[in-house]
Amino acid sequence: MKRDENGQRILSTEVTKMQKGWKKIGLVLVSLGLALGLILGSVVPSQAAPAEERVVKMGVHGVFTGPIADIGVPMSRGVIDYLRYVNEQGGIDGVKVDIKWEDTRAEVPRAITAHKRFKVAGVVIEWSLWSSQLETLAPAMQRDETPFVAYNTYTPAMWTDPLRWIFVPFPSWDCVAQVLCDWVKKNWTEERPPRIGYIFHDHPSAWGTKDGFVEYAPEGGAEFIGYEVVPMMGTIDTSTEWLRMARKRPDWIYVFAYGTTMVTLVKDADRLEIREKGIKLFAGPSCVDEASAKVMGKSAEGWYTLLPTGVNSQIDELLGIKTAVEAGVKYRGYKPEGVSLAYIGGWNTAQVMVEGVRIALEKGEYENLTGHDVRDALCSIRNFDTGLLPSPSTITNERPWFADEGFIFILKKGRLWVVDQMKATWYPSWLREKLGLE
Repeated sequence: MKRDENGQRILSTEVTKMQKGWKKIGLVLVSLGLALGLILGSVVPSQAAPAEERVVKMGVHGVFTGPIADIGVPMSRGVIDYLRYVNEQGGIDGVKVDIKWEDTRAEVPRAITAHKRFKVAGVVIEWSLWSSQLETLAPAMQRDETPFVAYNTYTPAMWTDPLRWIFVPFPSWDCVAQVLCDWVKKNWTEERPPRIGYIFHDHPSAWGTKDGFVEYAPEGGAEFIGYEVVPMMGTIDTSTEWLRMARKRPDWIYVFAYGTTMVTLVKDADRLEIREKGIKLFAGPSCVDEASAKVMGKSAEGWYTLLPTGVNSQIDELLGIKTAVEAGVKYRGYKPEGVSLAYIGGWNTAQVMVEGVRIALEKGEYENLTGHDVRDALCSIRNFDTGLLPSPSTITNERPWFADEGFIFILKKGRLWVVDQMKATWYPSWLREKLGLE
């Protein structure tokens, strides 16, 4: 092989000619390829890109861990599962629900963070179950124009003016006291007024019910004999509170607490034989149910409670119960009788959320949908039958709750059975003032 004076290899004339030939052939092939691409591109239609799925974003302040997870888990699942169910049915008039959720543990700081994330994500409506979260977030919901639907009821701090941004099943926690007093009086046979005591955990919603007893009992023909307060979480003994209350000779004791605190209260009442003293026991909404009864055992037998929504034992009476129970079996593997009131309550509030979005989509354009649109739509709901409530729901800006009535249940053999139906016919002074009824 020949090399030049610098030692580099010298290619023969034949090799050089061959390399030049291959380069020419390569350029011809590239030209032909480009030409064919242009020709085929004008003859063969390109595959159209799939249309972008239309979605509406909803935020769920879930409670999957923490001290009230016993009701938070099934209720959060009920909300999420109804939204899944809607998507399986084709969405809201073809618009799918993009479910955003956070585990807030019912804690206020986590709820604040969750709301900020939801706002950035473009959520147009949110859900929660815990009143302290709702009270804290009310100004933010008003400022950010994002409505909240909650499985809760009003306290003064949750009320926003001039527009409502929080929507709940029942008018106020004070009204629960009115319903209980009226139901006890309805079944009272003695000439003297019934004596009602109250034991509750230290929380704003529970204090609201205390205010309701103080204000309504004299008007309702009952005697409110006082109250006892226990810590909200982690209570391990309530004997002192029970014995102090029992010494006041009540006919009924209303008890409002959740989680382990409620379990302790129920078990202590049984251990101290409170009912054997002739005292009847009534639990707050969602404080005893099919799930917690498994932990409380026989101690919870015979307790009464009030709920705005139906339960699985009413499957033959309320059309929506069957669908909710079937969903619980399908999505979560529950046994039919194990689909708790909390799951059904979450399902019910999600129904209201979806109906608000449906009306908003019907009234406006999907591309321009805002939280304000959804809020206005919620206030236009009329005679909406969820199949889970005593009567169809109507919501207005002046009446931003979707149920005036509730069921009275008794817990027997681990299940809730309806015994009566009662209505909120009175509003506390703070709510009358807000409604301009004073």
